[in-house]
Amino acid sequence: MYRMACTKPEVEKTCRRLSCVHPKICKLLGTDHAPTLDLMRKARAVPGVGS
Repeated sequence: MYRMACTKPEVEKTCRRLSCVHPKICKLLGTDHAPTLDLMRKARAVPGVGS
C-alpha cells in the first residue's frame, strides 16, 4: 500500500473512518500502483540488486 491515499485531501481531513480498506474498501482510496512500480524499477537498476 505504498503511497496509497485518499483522492480528495479535503475529505481525508474530516474522514472519521479508522481504515480505508476495512470493513470495505473506500471508493475514494487511490489505488494507483505507479509509485510502487517506479520504486521497484529504480531498486532493480541498482547494481547488485535483483535477479
